[in-house]
Amino acid sequence: TYSSPADVVRFYRAVDERLAALPGVDAVGAVRVLPLSRTIGDWSIRLEGRPYVPAENPNADFQAVTPGYFAAIGLRVVRGRALTAADREDAPLVAVINETMASRYWPGQDALGQRFMMGNDDKPWLTIVGIVGQVHHNAIVEEPRAEMYVAHAQLPAHIGSAPRGMAV
Repeated sequence: TYSSPADVVRFYRAVDERLAALPGVDAVGAVRVLPLSRTIGDWSIRLEGRPYVPAENPNADFQAVTPGYFAAIGLRVVRGRALTAADREDAPLVAVINETMASRYWPGQDALGQRFMMGNDDKPWLTIVGIVGQVHHNAIVEEPRAEMYVAHAQLPAHIGSAPRGMAV
């Protein structure tokens, strides 16, 4: 059984490694919710250096991914970098965001290097290390929503757990 968040992280790391070692496999990644499979939920965020105004409710759709996810679905990194195997449990906490989130919360600024937290004041800050293109997650005809991608291995540090149900 996978009784702890660390067990869940180790399980998905092993799945990724074993699948990547198979002949003919170009990329492997896992995600909490596949695009167009079901509605993804948003998560309230707090932007560093800005007063929190609950009525404004800054938020973004939340995805947990393993390092190869962007390559596996062909999601283009526009600026910065994708999440990598180095973004482990003991590494600095990072996130990749989409272009919609970058332009919504940092208009006219460089979102790379900016920080935000998922939830409230007792959570750690995430540093934005990459910006990716858009994904029509909920419906093809819907405008892309603000979306943040967090390394599956780092989720226990953010929210105390790691998703057990991931799509590979």
